[in-house]
Amino acid sequence: MKQEQQTIEITINDYKTMCGVIDTASQRGAFRAIELAGIGILHNRLMEYIRQNENSTVNGPTVITGDKDNVKK
Repeated sequence: MKQEQQTIEITINDYKTMCGVIDTASQRGAFRAIELAGIGILHNRLMEYIRQNENSTVNGPTVITGDKDNVKK
């Protein structure tokens, strides 16, 4: 049985939400010290992406397509 392919759009607000989740989780002590460097790098990359694309309407949202087990960007 073939799974139906779906299109998922990720917006700047979604990236902002991800940063908010990271901020909240780190404030509540959800991460171990060994995990903090990688999480900080991810947070910085998300923030840079937001900064670069927040006012851009040319590119639109990031679109990810694929079935739920094989998602491609």
